[in-house]
Amino acid sequence: MRAQISVALDSELSQLERAMVNVHLARCAECRAYEVEVAAFTHALREAPLERTASLTVRRLPRRATLRAVPAVAAGLMIAVAGVATQLASNQARDAGSERLAAPRQFPTQSELERELSLLEIASGADGGKLGGPQETVR
Repeated sequence: MRAQISVALDSELSQLERAMVNVHLARCAECRAYEVEVAAFTHALREAPLERTASLTVRRLPRRATLRAVPAVAAGLMIAVAGVATQLASNQARDAGSERLAAPRQFPTQSELERELSLLEIASGADGGKLGGPQETVR
C-alpha cells in the first residue's frame, strides 16, 4: 500500500486504484500517517529552490575500446554466474540428501512398522550391523 501511496502522490494512479487507496486510508491510521509524512516531504522537495551543481567533465573512452570490452565482460559474468549456480545446486542436493537420512520415518499402520523393522533386522544381520546408523521411527 505504501508503494501505491507514493504513486498516488505523483498522480499516476487510475481512478479505481485511487479509490482503493482512499478506502484503505480510511481504515488504516498507520498508512494515513505515512501518507501525511510523505506528502509533506514531497511538497517541501518540490517547492525547494534548485541548487547549482559544480560543472562536471565526462571523459569517454574511444568507441572501439568500449565495444571490444563488452563481450569479454559478458563472458566473465556468465562464467561467474555458472559457477555460483553450480555451487548452490551442489549445496542444495547435499542438504536434501542429509535431510532424507535424518528425517524420522512414519508408518500408517503398526503392521507396516513391524515389517520394516524385521527387514532392517535381516539387513543388519547380513552386513554385520553396519546399516548406516540407527534411524528414528515414529509409531
